Amino acid sequence: MATALACMAQAKKPLVVVVSVDGMRPDYITYAEEHKLEVPFLLGMMHNGVYAHGVTGVLPTYTYPSHTTLVTGVWPIKHGVLNNRPFDPLGKDPSAWWWNYDTIKSPTLWQAAHQAGVKTAAVNWPVTKGAPIDVNIPEFWNPARDDDGSTLENASTPAGMLKDLEKTLGRYPSKVVDVANDHKRVDFAIAILKQYHPGLLAVHLAGLDTAQHEHGPFSDAANAAVQEEDKLVKQIYDAALAQDKDVIFCVLSDHGFEPVSYYLSLKRAFIDAGLITADAKGNVTSWKAMPWVSGGTAAIQLNDPADDATKQKVFTLLRTLATDPANGIGHVYTHNEIVAMGGYPDAAFLVALRPGWQAIAELKPDVVTGVSGLGSHGYLASDPALRSAFFIMGPGIKAGKDLGIIDMRQIAPTLAGELGASLPTADGKPIDLK
Repeated sequence: MATALACMAQAKKPLVVVVSVDGMRPDYITYAEEHKLEVPFLLGMMHNGVYAHGVTGVLPTYTYPSHTTLVTGVWPIKHGVLNNRPFDPLGKDPSAWWWNYDTIKSPTLWQAAHQAGVKTAAVNWPVTKGAPIDVNIPEFWNPARDDDGSTLENASTPAGMLKDLEKTLGRYPSKVVDVANDHKRVDFAIAILKQYHPGLLAVHLAGLDTAQHEHGPFSDAANAAVQEEDKLVKQIYDAALAQDKDVIFCVLSDHGFEPVSYYLSLKRAFIDAGLITADAKGNVTSWKAMPWVSGGTAAIQLNDPADDATKQKVFTLLRTLATDPANGIGHVYTHNEIVAMGGYPDAAFLVALRPGWQAIAELKPDVVTGVSGLGSHGYLASDPALRSAFFIMGPGIKAGKDLGIIDMRQIAPTLAGELGASLPTADGKPIDLK
């Protein structure tokens, strides 16, 4: 009997909780004192667990490609989620985002957990509509202003779960992304912990990202947001600890942030060069080459990849734009260089902007427009300001261990290991947490 009990205890898997604080630069925490920030819980994680000074992300350093790498351990060129929004040169569906799980081409943490017999749950995690997650409120919304909530209810699993939780918690905030609604999302995450008892819970909080887009990193609004997210993360931890005293708790982010002073409208430049045709309202009617923007970078797609004349014309245009420092172009990468960085497999070129400039999809009267007090991401992962965060603590995890700089592809196989699962398809090597 004693041996059987010992085997059962050994076989028990801990609850693993992963919270993504969208856009959280690690130096919000690692240099909290210098920034006069009160983030006691995350500082506690830093001292009581393993943490990274920074996580080198993916191309582009955008929310959806990054969150998919966090659960697959491979670059976007392998998992297939290349941007936040699908490429839509004619603007046929301007409200569409990369929501659907079935577009992911690589095995995920959700699948690895199931293979290990672990029940899964997620709240607001990107690219999970239709995912094999037992209890799931995906990041997904109906763009219609009169949305009655049924769109998200139908996308959530199990059937009727979201509507049932809303009876006591109120309406789930599917569309508005701010810290106030992160409070509501945390309420739903905690309710799922208590009612459904998953072995893996992943939660995505996006309010800090919004504050930085609207006011810039380390602005008063962003600092207030990260301090509030610290409190929300603690609420999730306390609820998880009540479920399992051996909880493995991980807080991470998808990308960092840069302040922005200028918008770059490559579409304006391409129209002026005759590469894009638009009507009087600015709607694209035809195109030979199109920028697919991602904040600090823009992939240039050719309508006909075999059109060498257009390719040369695009290269000449980009080289001309890059020679003027006012346009903020740091470098123009070729197709083979883009593939080597793990993103945009079909792009002819990649325009990488210098910090302070942001590529926008909107058509502007001028190629460059001055702005103030804003922030963006999507820049090359080699930019230190775009590094994301990683903190993890729990039984068996060494206290105060500094990993230095790690690769984002290492995180998924590390979390799989903590679940008693494996993700052999990941390109990253699991992190030594001992």
